[in-house]
Amino acid sequence: QDFTVTRGDNGALTATLAWTNPVKTYGRGGSLESIESVVIFRDGVEVNKIENTTPGAAHTWTDTNISSRGMYSYRIVCYNDAGAGDRVTISKYIGPGNPMPVTDAKVVASGENALVSWTAPTVGKLDSWIDVNDLTYDIMRLPDNVQVAESFKGTSFTDTTLPTIGKYSYAITPKTGGHTGDAVQTVAVVLGPAIQIPATIGFESLDQFNLWTVHDLNANYYKWGYTSGNYPTYVPGAYISYAYDQIAASDMLISPYIKFEAGKHYKLTFDAIPSNVKIPETLDIMFSKNTDYAQQDSVTEFNFYSDQAGQVHSLRANLPVVDKDSTYHVGFYYRSYMAANYGLLINNVNIAEDHEGYISGIVKDAAGKPIEGAQLIVNAGEFTATSDAKGKYTLSYLPEGTYTVEVKKLGYYDATSTATVTELTTTPLDITMTTLPLYTVSGTVKDVAGDPVADATVEVSGYNSYMTSTGADGKFSISGVYENANYAVTLT
Repeated sequence: QDFTVTRGDNGALTATLAWTNPVKTYGRGGSLESIESVVIFRDGVEVNKIENTTPGAAHTWTDTNISSRGMYSYRIVCYNDAGAGDRVTISKYIGPGNPMPVTDAKVVASGENALVSWTAPTVGKLDSWIDVNDLTYDIMRLPDNVQVAESFKGTSFTDTTLPTIGKYSYAITPKTGGHTGDAVQTVAVVLGPAIQIPATIGFESLDQFNLWTVHDLNANYYKWGYTSGNYPTYVPGAYISYAYDQIAASDMLISPYIKFEAGKHYKLTFDAIPSNVKIPETLDIMFSKNTDYAQQDSVTEFNFYSDQAGQVHSLRANLPVVDKDSTYHVGFYYRSYMAANYGLLINNVNIAEDHEGYISGIVKDAAGKPIEGAQLIVNAGEFTATSDAKGKYTLSYLPEGTYTVEVKKLGYYDATSTATVTELTTTPLDITMTTLPLYTVSGTVKDVAGDPVADATVEVSGYNSYMTSTGADGKFSISGVYENANYAVTLT
């Protein structure tokens, strides 16, 4: 009874056994009168025998003949003339052990580097002794399988060799006394040098998508994911689809960190392809210092819908100008006004420095009255604008240079003007259009016999369309016809 096995200090290959001889007989519960011997077995082999002992005597014995570290089982058996008593067995790891794995392993971004930290083990496997002062660690970076540290001392390590931004984890393997423990791998996080502008940041591959942070804000388990190609366009991109769960879309997708320089102007361009036709889509462009959805600021909101399946909406947002060099995140916040039938694919996401300018002004007639609906065209339609009810227009995102602006409006002579665009500035350009003269087209419709044809339809078409019918005398008259050399007259 009171049997214990104590391993040797500091990993010594010894084991000290302590026990008290029994005082009761086995099975009958009476007083034990004698013990002839006590035999000690290690792993089933007799290693010591004590004779001439008495019931209730306390003993200790140290096993100094252990040849190698390992798990050993000790059993003590008492004998007298009645036979062997009950067996008592204890197993104990003797000698220095393999260290237990590290705990609390994690990695966080530290600027463009990775800070890996962990808690050191204090014991070995099977509760064995280890020399904690001799602990070192091998550190492997994944998924590129680069050993960034070997036999490293300490419990935090900074990896300064990250080649590019990516999703990385680290495997930490403890070692001590020439013995190795099991590796523990951190959770993978986005690490490495910030994205440098200009860059394509989405979505050429699944690996690129996995750098983004996804927030399922409506908690319906339908969220942004990656597709290599979906109906109706079959192009790769970030995609979110509807479910008939009567929950409107509310989902956010936030980029990895991007290096912005103070005072510079940047633009975000991308293609958005709705899955549905004539269903309104709302997409906000977000901007923030982190990926927390609650910290995102909306800088632009787009509202659009498609007239046909697979229609591509090429969109652009001007991003905020920051006051100091730092890293920032951009994002997409997708919402729907309907609780079903929503879906959107985003691809060709690019961020670049903005060097473009604008032309803006008022289209008016000779009397100074604003003209609504005038079409302004530059570079054969590469840039277009339409004047509003106040005659105002803006031609946006033109590279630096001199341009000819063509202006067209029904009832006015075409007008042209030139403007020089400089970077990030708006060039003012007011345009005056001259009204076309109005004429009256009249005549008589006769048949081949020269008789007038009543109720004949006369249509004048070309620059504009006009229609009337002949009277009983075959005559017709159309007034208010704009001047133009390319009209045709059709009789039916």
